Amino acid sequence: MTWKTLSREALIDALAQQPSSIRLLDIRPREQFDRLHIPGSQHYDCIRLRRFAEQTAHDTPVVLVCRRGRTSRHAAMWLDQLGFTAVYSLEDGIEGLRQYAPDRLVATEKES
Repeated sequence: MTWKTLSREALIDALAQQPSSIRLLDIRPREQFDRLHIPGSQHYDCIRLRRFAEQTAHDTPVVLVCRRGRTSRHAAMWLDQLGFTAVYSLEDGIEGLRQYAPDRLVATEKES
């Protein structure tokens, strides 16, 4: 297993130091992404994630984000099995980051 869990603190540090070297993939439903996401992240559904895996160098650092960290762990395992060597799942997902550092998130529409 080469994929790892990435803490909120480590993500914030990595984005501060080398934001352009990390691919930040948010795999939550589009509506959730639209309401709240990490700046620089991109929304990926299953089909787009499959294309990403086919077209991206396997040494590209990838951080997967979901709501609470469970779905991103499964996606990280999948990318790991495909041969990606720098795959991370955000610990506790967007909800954990929201509790820890809400100022690090972008709201694109009002939350209900």
